Amino acid sequence: MATTVLGENVLVLGGKDNKGIALNTVILYNLITKKCSKPPNMMTKRCGCTAVTIGDDIIVMGGWDKAGKKLNSVECYNSKNGWTKLQDMTEARALATAVVMHVNKESCNVDKKS
Repeated sequence: MATTVLGENVLVLGGKDNKGIALNTVILYNLITKKCSKPPNMMTKRCGCTAVTIGDDIIVMGGWDKAGKKLNSVECYNSKNGWTKLQDMTEARALATAVVMHVNKESCNVDKKS
């Protein structure tokens, strides 16, 4: 399973059921109300996936499917559009780590003329 934070919510994505079968479920826990809810399920059943939040989008990548096959698929959740499929990764991955960095363009000399 993967976890990520969106605003005041923690999301738990995928994982395995008590028979070891990959899940496509999503659980949202609100840190303020201390209540759980169930957003729409992911398009793909996956365990061992990774997830990141970019703006209002949650990107879920890789993992294993219900047959135990390593995945290269990527999907995106946005509360306005639901789940959409994104371009596949070039290599299937499971138990990967992903990090999103917010970088100030000025600190990296990006778009500066010499």
